[in-house]
Amino acid sequence: MRKFAIVLASLAFLFNQVSQQACGQSSTSVVEGIVQDATGAVIQNCEVVLSSANTGVQLTTHTNTEGVYAFLSVQPGVYSLQASAEGFRTLSLDNFRVTLSQRATHNILLGPGSASATVTVDASGSAALSEPTSNELGTLIESVNVRELPLNGRDFLQLGLLSGATQTSGTTVSDFTTLQVGHPDRTIIIAGNEQDLTGFMINGIPTAGSRLGQASLNLSVAAVDQFKIHEGFFLPSVGPNDAGVVSVATKGGSNHLHGELFEFVRNTAFDTRQYFDPPYAKASPFHRNQFGGAIGGPILRNRLFFFGHYEGRRQVLSNTVKATVPSASMFKGDFSELSTVIYDPATYDSSTGKRQAFAGNIIPADRINEMSNKLLAYYVSAPHFSNQNLIGNPVTTDNYDQYGARIDVNLNSGNSFFGQYVNENSPTVNAALFPLAGYGFPLSTHFYSSQLTSTLTPHLVNELRLGFLHTLVFNAGATETDVQGKIGIHWNCRPEWLTRSLYFWLQCIRRYHCDSIFRTRSGSHRQH
Repeated sequence: MRKFAIVLASLAFLFNQVSQQACGQSSTSVVEGIVQDATGAVIQNCEVVLSSANTGVQLTTHTNTEGVYAFLSVQPGVYSLQASAEGFRTLSLDNFRVTLSQRATHNILLGPGSASATVTVDASGSAALSEPTSNELGTLIESVNVRELPLNGRDFLQLGLLSGATQTSGTTVSDFTTLQVGHPDRTIIIAGNEQDLTGFMINGIPTAGSRLGQASLNLSVAAVDQFKIHEGFFLPSVGPNDAGVVSVATKGGSNHLHGELFEFVRNTAFDTRQYFDPPYAKASPFHRNQFGGAIGGPILRNRLFFFGHYEGRRQVLSNTVKATVPSASMFKGDFSELSTVIYDPATYDSSTGKRQAFAGNIIPADRINEMSNKLLAYYVSAPHFSNQNLIGNPVTTDNYDQYGARIDVNLNSGNSFFGQYVNENSPTVNAALFPLAGYGFPLSTHFYSSQLTSTLTPHLVNELRLGFLHTLVFNAGATETDVQGKIGIHWNCRPEWLTRSLYFWLQCIRRYHCDSIFRTRSGSHRQH
């Protein structure tokens, strides 16, 4: 099997030479420390075993001549650590947490005695707070925060605001990324930098969308285990391209079957009218249903695990919009409501430079172009002319369906693998006061990530990651067949050309990723 692992590492190096994407980040962690006796002397060749409380997987190593042990590629989770050496009592550190992209240091002190005697320390879910080998700045949003804190709309990026160095992208008008892609739950500003300098990663695979600063996939809270806001002083594994990075670790299965079902409801019954609505107005329609579930567990105990999730949203939102439009009489040529004089252009006298006014400020019906009359069908009038004389509640529909699955496999004591696929389909339609003035942002994303972790030697570990991202965002105006022909414009062109939207463009990204990290006790080296 060792030869097989070395072959895999060699293939990883070759694949990386043709990689189309070279800016990944390791989402795994390192557990390390020094083993000493009561006098402070280091203990060589001490056996150290790291056991996962979730999957039962055990990793074993020995201290070197300096008494140092290191587990170089550890998935986030709850672990126990056991150290034993001849002539010393065994020490067991139970139930401590390893968090995302952490270098957790646990120094061990062994007392004299028989190795059959065990001293147990219960860490009760605590995590190492100091990382003396890293100068990286960042904020970890842990599993308990993701699971327990309430979120308006189940957007996990809202939890990023728990970091003192982040802020929202502002209103829709100031959020230029959302203006282009139509989905407001995919941006965040880190450390005061520009919005377009934020990067996004899932399991170490970049998930940047078609616009800088936009995440192509807003992963369901049901599938997020924890994530980290990287604010600066990046380690080499993060990459130099972004001023801030949101790195997400997804949930996986364990030896225990676990799951959840949920539905969140918000509707007009809980709302009141908006501030600028007329006193007689009722609350604008607002209906939101978010529903779904997740389940994970063992397929083969201690060996093969699964996790899957689904989340859907059905949202109808209406806001009060005002506009200034002509009156119904003006649509017929009657401008008597205006104090401004309307002149007849056909009565212009070049000798005097003057024109005659229409009688009563009314344009005769036979003087109005037939094409203009037909075009008025795509506009809206008001009973009388005044400032902001049209009030309406255009409806915005924001739906999505997202599902995903993950498989984790412990191949043997030195090799493990996981693979994950997520699909999201999110059509958003923004209506307007006028017919055909609305627009939509259908979004479709396919994401795949996988990682093979191979222990090549006791001091060398390789992480080989493969990823694929395919995302499409359409920006399309409302569609009606042959608008030009209906108002009297006839072109000598193919008929299907006249059935397209009034406004349409497409953003498409297809990205392949291959990334490999070699970790040693003295650091890590990346190949692309």
